[in-house]
Amino acid sequence: MKKVLFIFTVFLLMHLNIKAQNMDTVKIENTLQEVVAAFKVKSFKDLKNVLFEKEHYLELVKQTSGKSNIEDSELDKAIQTLNQQIEESFQQIIKKGEAKGLIWENVTFEGYVFNSEELTIGNETKSEGYLVDSHIRLGYNGQNFTIIGIQLWLFENEYKVKGDEIRGIFEIDLDVYVPADSMYLDEMKENGH
Repeated sequence: MKKVLFIFTVFLLMHLNIKAQNMDTVKIENTLQEVVAAFKVKSFKDLKNVLFEKEHYLELVKQTSGKSNIEDSELDKAIQTLNQQIEESFQQIIKKGEAKGLIWENVTFEGYVFNSEELTIGNETKSEGYLVDSHIRLGYNGQNFTIIGIQLWLFENEYKVKGDEIRGIFEIDLDVYVPADSMYLDEMKENGH
C-alpha cells in the first residue's frame, strides 16, 4: 500500500511540475506590474495596453459560440461599450483609493496572489494557456491595499487582462488567494473593507 501511495505522490508531483513549466510567472508579474503602473499614473490608455483587444475577444467568441464568421461592426460596438464600462470601473477604483487616503503615484507593488488553471473553453483545453485569477497587493504609507479580480488569459505567449473582471480596491493585505465572487465582496463590505 505504501508503494502505491508513493508512486501516486510522485506522479502528482511530476504532473504539477509539468503544469508549472507551462505557466510563465515572470510574464504574469510583468503584466500585473503594468496594471499597477497604469493606476499609478491614472491612465486608462496605459491600462488598455494590457487589456484584451479585438482579436482576443474574437477568438473567445469563436471558440465559445462555434461561429467562425462574426460581424465586425457588431463586435466593434460591443468592445467599445465594454471598454467604456472598464474605464468607468478604472476611474471608480482610483476615486475609491483616493477616498481612503491613497496617493496613487506613491503606491508600491507588493506582489500578488493567484489561482491558475488550464484554460478551457467549451470542451476544449487550450494547449498554450492558463487562466490566472489574481489580486494585486499594494503598499502605501504603511497601509496595505489589494486590487481584486485581475483575470489574465494567455494569448500567443502573452498574458492579457480581461478588464471586466476587475472588481475593486480594498484596504486589506490579501496574502492568500480568495475567489472574488460577489458573496466574498459583500462580506468584505460588511467588515468595512
